[in-house]
Amino acid sequence: MYRLRELECRDLETINGWRNDPELIRTLGAPFRYINPEVDAKWYENYMANRGNTIRCTIVDEQENILGLISLTGIDHINQSGELHIMIGDKKNQGKGAGTYAVHAILAHAFYNMNLQRVELTVLEENLPARRLYEKAGFVQEGIKRKAVYKEGVYKDMLQYSILRDEYNPHETNWGGVKSVLPDYSLARLNCPSDMESVIRLCDSAFKRPVLKMAEYETLFQKWNTSGDFLVAYNGNVCGYAILYANDLSTRGAYLTMLAVRPEYQNKHVGHFLLHACEEIAAERGMAEMKLEVWNDNAKAICFYNRNGYTKIGNGGSESFHMVKKLPCMEH
Repeated sequence: MYRLRELECRDLETINGWRNDPELIRTLGAPFRYINPEVDAKWYENYMANRGNTIRCTIVDEQENILGLISLTGIDHINQSGELHIMIGDKKNQGKGAGTYAVHAILAHAFYNMNLQRVELTVLEENLPARRLYEKAGFVQEGIKRKAVYKEGVYKDMLQYSILRDEYNPHETNWGGVKSVLPDYSLARLNCPSDMESVIRLCDSAFKRPVLKMAEYETLFQKWNTSGDFLVAYNGNVCGYAILYANDLSTRGAYLTMLAVRPEYQNKHVGHFLLHACEEIAAERGMAEMKLEVWNDNAKAICFYNRNGYTKIGNGGSESFHMVKKLPCMEH
């Protein structure tokens, strides 16, 4: 689970490291420059002196690890507008949903707390993952700033995007051109084995064939813990979970190995929420398709996945078969 908090002086050492990383700056509109710690200290002092027209927040996880920085700058209180900037630091933290969370969180803050009417941004035309993130959040491309920045020896185009308050819906997803309004669930990623087992136990009654009674459970659990993403949907209580593999860049194939919704939360869109979250994470990591396996006799699950764009591709065994869906991902 992620959250935003205001930028603090203690964050500067980490941010200075990011700002001196040529690979990271290559994806942003700003030119690469060597920046010493004293420059960032002055930058922070300037921010503290101008908090009336600038908001800078760090993106942190449950352990307070700093994952990125997101800002609203140039806030114009008369015209009710501001400009969004975001940077996810280390590559290991990219493509895990932190950017999606942060963009929605800062937009909600801009529109519902700061009373802004318009948020705009510019992005390198070649930065396809970022463009997809913005478009999925509801940003609309307004134009092209031709050859607007000089990077790596060439002039590059920047694209101008904006979103208006009445265009923003924090619970609306637009996947493959189909819009659906989702309830207000939150998403957490678990890494602690004992927490993962507690969630599995809590949701195990959702399955006709309980997970905890599987002969290969211990082996599978070790694999889930080391190689998978264990995602939990909650709204004060645990509603369900999903386990996703989305790390195979050679085949660009993701695999949804488990999706469970507690019986008391079924038919309340929890499954849709988890499935779409998994698809979004997989697409952000450059996966081209999502595959899963379903039991032949699980008509409810087969219907659910069919409605969400999955088609049968072959047998997984004598009692099951595989389904697959192409993801609208973009090349990294």
